[in-house]
Amino acid sequence: MFSLLYRILSKDNLRRAYDRVVGNRGSSGVDGVGVDGLAGYLREHWSRIEAEIRAGTYRPAAVRGVE
Repeated sequence: MFSLLYRILSKDNLRRAYDRVVGNRGSSGVDGVGVDGLAGYLREHWSRIEAEIRAGTYRPAAVRGVE
């Protein structure tokens, strides 16, 4: 049985998530990266982000709240 983290980080799951975000034309986050810049951002930063997630040290940026 695969761990949940393994399933979340699987290439198939990440590809489906990426395709949904791009297909929905998701808005940019607090980092200002829109869907047009997402592929480049992930190419540059994914190995570090994935390593931090696996190590349990990844801390995402704060989410912009809506009141």
